[in-house]
Amino acid sequence: MALAGGLALALSWAAPACRAAGGCAAVQGLLRRGGDLRERGRPADAAACFLKAARLAPDCAQAFFGAGQAEEDQGYFAQAARDFKRSVELSVGMAGGYYHLGLCQARQGLYDRAIDNYRLATQLAPRASEVYCALAIAYRQTGQERACFAAVRQSLALQADYGGAWNVLGNAYVDEGRYDLAAQAYLKAIGCTPNYFNAYYNLGLVYQEQGRLEPARAALRRAVELKPGFSDAWYRLAQCQRGDPGQEEYCLRRAVRSRPDNFQAQLALLHFYRRRGDPAKAALQERRYHRAVEETARK
Repeated sequence: MALAGGLALALSWAAPACRAAGGCAAVQGLLRRGGDLRERGRPADAAACFLKAARLAPDCAQAFFGAGQAEEDQGYFAQAARDFKRSVELSVGMAGGYYHLGLCQARQGLYDRAIDNYRLATQLAPRASEVYCALAIAYRQTGQERACFAAVRQSLALQADYGGAWNVLGNAYVDEGRYDLAAQAYLKAIGCTPNYFNAYYNLGLVYQEQGRLEPARAALRRAVELKPGFSDAWYRLAQCQRGDPGQEEYCLRRAVRSRPDNFQAQLALLHFYRRRGDPAKAALQERRYHRAVEETARK
């Protein structure tokens, strides 16, 4: 997610904090090396550099912030949250630290804590549209509909071409059953971000809910063109292919191949074979379904 100008500027708080903390040449070298490794797609090595810098300069906010980002890249959200928390303890004006701390807390389902940190970030970077969008998502997850609408509209007021915010607005309209407005919001999201596969997927779901199967198929096909491994989109596309057994089977097979733990798709494929009167394929699919359940349980 690209940073808006206000948030990017706020992140610069970290560097002066590190230099003021006695950032020697070795520490600065590790910070630069960590940043370079992260940009090259090596987050584990980047985290090691940042954490080494943090050991050499324990009051360096930038080192903890960098470690948090690299850990967040790897999906280590609890560990990343600890480092982001330390970064804002060392540099209380660093909006980016509060924002990323909120993101990691949200990924752990800690939405109330995420909301508190997003709100702190908005106070420090009041023109950061991404923060308001993230805040809207957290409000939606906690059932605070009015606050969700207010936050996402503020995000769009700051950045009218922010596809992610239009997508969140569409989701909020879906929650209220306002499907026409939701579809308009998703189309806005696609207009802002043409390759936004989630917006195409959500648009397809809205059309499917409205019984508009042809546009639903078109939107869902576009979603899987953009993301061939999008299991949920293949499953939903299969639902729109009733009446065309070949296409329905193909879509269901793609859904379970993309994600074996998509149990809805696994069961739908099993019922498809039973409905078609093919006991051999049904028996084979039943075994595959149970194997997927067992493998998921072991994980």
